[in-house]
Parts: sequence; structure tokens; C-alpha cells
Amino acid sequence: MLGYLALKGIIPILLANFGLLLPLVSAREPWDQAEAKKMVSKVLEVEKAGKLPWNRIPWRIHVANAVKEARSTGKPLFVFFYVPQEGPPQEPCGLEGRLLRAHVLSDSKVIGVIKAHCVPVKIQLKKGQDYPIDWSALKKWATAYKFSNGRGFTGCSVVSSDLAIEFGNSGFARISEMLESRAFDPKGFHAMLVRAMDRVNEERSLRVQRGISDDERKLEIERFRQGVTRAVQSLEKLGLVERDDGRGITLTPMGQKLAGALVHRHSDLVYFLTEVLGVDEGIAEADTCQMEHGISAETAQSLHEFLKEYAQLDETTRQRLRSSNTKSEFRFLPDGKGS
Repeated sequence: MLGYLALKGIIPILLANFGLLLPLVSAREPWDQAEAKKMVSKVLEVEKAGKLPWNRIPWRIHVANAVKEARSTGKPLFVFFYVPQEGPPQEPCGLEGRLLRAHVLSDSKVIGVIKAHCVPVKIQLKKGQDYPIDWSALKKWATAYKFSNGRGFTGCSVVSSDLAIEFGNSGFARISEMLESRAFDPKGFHAMLVRAMDRVNEERSLRVQRGISDDERKLEIERFRQGVTRAVQSLEKLGLVERDDGRGITLTPMGQKLAGALVHRHSDLVYFLTEVLGVDEGIAEADTCQMEHGISAETAQSLHEFLKEYAQLDETTRQRLRSSNTKSEFRFLPDGKGS
């Protein structure tokens, strides 16, 4: 069983690598009926206009040909999967898919990234049948579809040309989360795409710099996945995470409490370094990443109490404290990274 110090390292890894995690610390926002109606109204307006703006994306229909193109160009696949349904739209689709394509796949910035950097492909899911593709990168989507009722299931994923890595995804497009999911938020979705493209470039650079083959990299990724699986199982035993009916992994109330404490400690350290000591923000972030793994709970609590008192000071006093900090005595010290 893992101790607390090990958990401090595992939780950030989980947050960084599980794209299907639900929001972790904050409670769900109250339902806004007026905003929900506005979002649905936009779908109806877009469909009534008949221009189908999401089809400005040059979709490939044949999956095998799209995979060949991705491998020949080195571009990742952008996959949009949905369950077709009878109804008024010219391209019948469940409400979840209609919301996603009208709000996100019709956005000009989103379209621009997909057209420039991806091989886009549409995949229809047939109710009552298994997920139609068995790529390693989309295993969790196949599992999620298996446990869904099939109706309205939809999502998007950015997948490597070797079909082994998922660089980013829309998250689950559920009606109950339409006000908060990036699947229906063009800004959040665009940010996800930008991060995914950064990961694509990082992966290319890594393979070139290390001189490893695609097969060698696949083995590394599989070992990493196995490590993450073991970590998740350990967190389950500790009661910090739970599986969500095959749809993903969520933090339990105890897990949320621990994750919240970790996030709070990080933000306290960054605030102390930047606002109290006047350290550059970039340096403060880098230093915090090293400091937070060695700080005790007692010190973290004392720092938090100090910052609460500091927040009560007037700006003149704060400025005087910041200006009293000197930077000359330690400028010749070596960088402490890795020491």
C-alpha cells in the first residue's frame, strides 16, 4: 500500500494523463436553465440555416484510408464519433452530437487547427453493436460505449498515426454536463487541441532525439500504461478514486479533499514567492514544483495562515515589504535544480 509521500507524486501524474477525468475539486455548477435553452436554440438555428458549418472540416469517411494518410503525412487523426438518430437535421445525430458539432466543430479556430494539423475522420456508432475500431489509443472510449445505452454517445479524440497514443479528447459529452464540459465549449475545446498539438510535436522530438523506433516507443507507452493502472489500483485500495461504471475514473470525497490540499499548497507557494518575495512568475512556478514535494503539512498550514494575515495588509505595507527584499547577495549561487 502506498504512503502519503508516494501519493503526492501519483496524483499529479493521474491528472496529467487521464483525459477523461471529471472535474476534481470544485462541485458542479448549478444548472442554468436559461443558458441551456440558449445553447439548444443555437443548435436549431445553425441546423435551420442549412449550411452545416462543421462540414468545412474536410472529413474522411473511410477509416482505413484516413489511417494510411495519417501514417504517410505524420499527422495525427482527429476522430469524431457519434450515434446517428432519426430526426430533423440533414445529418441525423443525437442531441449530444448536435450540440458538439454546432458549438465546437463549427468554431473557426477549432476548424483552423483541425484542417492545418490533423487528418479528420467521422465514425458512426451503431446502437447495439460494439465500438467499431480497436485502436489502443481509444480503448477507454470502447469500454465507455460498451457500458452506455448507445443513445447519444459522442466525442472527439486526437490520435497518433500509429494509433497507440491519445493526445487529447473532448471529454464525455453528456447533456447533464453541457454547461461545463469542454465538449460544448469552443474555447476549452480549442485549448485542448493546442495542447494536443504540443504533445504531438513533443512526441516527434522525443523519438528523433532518442533515436528509437515506433515499436520501441509503443513498448514504452504500454509499460507506462501498466504503471498508471497499478497506481490507480493502489489509489482505489486507499479509497481515493473510484471507477465510474466503465466511463472513467473519478476522485472520491476523500480523494477530492487530498487533491484540493495539494492544489492549495501549490497556489500558496506560488503566491508567497511572487507576491511576498517578488520572484518572477516563471521562476516561482519552477521552484514551487521542487519545494512542494518536501514541505511538511505543518509548514504548509503555517504558510497558509501567514498568507491570510498578509492579505489583510494595505498595499503600501505590502509594497514596502517587497521592496525591502534584496537580490544581490545570492546572485552567484548555482541553480539548485536537480541537487
